[in-house]
Amino acid sequence: MRPLISIAVEGPTDEAVVRRIAIECDLRIGSVHGLQGKPYLKKNILAFNSSTVSGNNLL
Repeated sequence: MRPLISIAVEGPTDEAVVRRIAIECDLRIGSVHGLQGKPYLKKNILAFNSSTVSGNNLL
């Protein structure tokens, strides 16, 4: 079974690129976070980091 990851991206273009990379790396994408621009990602980076510490795979 392919590993399941979550991603945090700035917008739809970034999501498309990460999805293509995931396919090439034989990964499945579960949750998509962000999609609200760079300021949103910068504001929430600590929450995303906490998510990875608690066992979620976030790219």
